[in-house]
Amino acid sequence: MKVARARLDGVPTLCEVSGDQLCVLEGHLGGPLERTGECHPLAGAELLCPVEPGRIFAVLGGFWDEGADRSTGRGQPLVCPKVVPQTSGDGGQVTFWASLSSVSIEAEMALVVGRTVRSASLEESAAAIWGYTCCNDVTATEHFPQFWLAKSFDTFASLGPWVCTDLTENRIREGLAIEARVNGATVQSGTTARYRFWPAEVVQFLSEVCTLNPGDVITLGTPPPLPDVVVGDVVEIEVEEIGTLTNRVVGG
Repeated sequence: MKVARARLDGVPTLCEVSGDQLCVLEGHLGGPLERTGECHPLAGAELLCPVEPGRIFAVLGGFWDEGADRSTGRGQPLVCPKVVPQTSGDGGQVTFWASLSSVSIEAEMALVVGRTVRSASLEESAAAIWGYTCCNDVTATEHFPQFWLAKSFDTFASLGPWVCTDLTENRIREGLAIEARVNGATVQSGTTARYRFWPAEVVQFLSEVCTLNPGDVITLGTPPPLPDVVVGDVVEIEVEEIGTLTNRVVGG
């Protein structure tokens, strides 16, 4: 199922994306969802961020380099919080703040937590994943190594266009294409088969540190390099079998 949030009659509403229709759902994130029978055209609908994240965590260096020797050991996931006040959805804006010299976009797949977990087993961690979505993990690299700061400027997080709830980790291990395009030109490409850590492993790792709650989001890493963008650019983040998230870069 592809679950979106759309503004219908002025109200944020959970919907199932079915062909060219948005079918209204009743229920809640992580729980049973059923159609009400009400549907609206997808074309022209205002899509919001598909979840309201309680917290966003970003996996750093989440991809093996092409041709890397994977027998050398992985260590632990390197994770930082992404502390943004709001998360935009499809069609959202990324602000190139005047205080910055450069802004980079990162094409990522992100997982959405669907149930509360703490000190979870690997099996419990896998079961806690509600679904996956596209993420534009925007970064001001000039502030490295303060990674949380570099990733936490206002507007520096976008998710969407919806959450796919029926992707399996086995399918992710097989490899889903991740691509970023700027003004139609491909600037990043990779595959989830090169993840350094699998989704359930990251959930398990974080659950040993803090309680994860429904709506928490974990971005799983981006294929190098990190492309810079400028004001006026249109960014598309596409993840195979999920969809395409579009953002525009504006001045601020």
